[in-house]
Amino acid sequence: MFRRIIPLITVLLLFVACKKEKAYKPAEDIPTNKYYYKTLNTNIDSLQYNHPLLLDLNADEVIDFYLSSVLLENNDRPYLYLFINRKTPNQNKIIVRPGEELPLNALWAIPLEKNFKIWENASADAQWSDDQQKTALLNVTDDGSIRTFGGEWIGKKDKYLGLKFKIAGKYHYGWLRISHKANEAKLAILDYAYNKEPETSILAGQTQ
Repeated sequence: MFRRIIPLITVLLLFVACKKEKAYKPAEDIPTNKYYYKTLNTNIDSLQYNHPLLLDLNADEVIDFYLSSVLLENNDRPYLYLFINRKTPNQNKIIVRPGEELPLNALWAIPLEKNFKIWENASADAQWSDDQQKTALLNVTDDGSIRTFGGEWIGKKDKYLGLKFKIAGKYHYGWLRISHKANEAKLAILDYAYNKEPETSILAGQTQ
């Protein structure tokens, strides 16, 4: 009788062990969303000298970038620049076109196509902005009869700005979608997303 009880106890112990193993499935096997996405649907225009659009991308109450406008004179003509800049003293950056600096100590932002890989190595004809640079999106000059636009975003619809910004001391990569309607001195700021994993790329327009 005693010999029959032992195998039965062994079977019960194995059954309980199997149930425990199933119940404690590792947390990393549970799928999670890698990207943070938010809709903005707002504008930045010539009236926003003192009312910049502030972007706190990860909602930690720290401003990561701001969009605004500034009026400068160059070659005896007034130029209104719409630009995006990092908030001092952070080290956030934007993908820009290498070349001669503009009057406001800026380079032109590059309108990226959808699925462009936003990563540390931007591309052969692009670079990440320096700490002391602003990033211009559009300029407008008006001599009273003719309004002239400058920059790479003229008439561009649904193009992407490449961003990288720090969370807890580590860079995260993201994008900001922007559109410009021809002959308007304003830009539509539509939405943005970033990869929640630090030091990991994201494709322009990617949300999942």
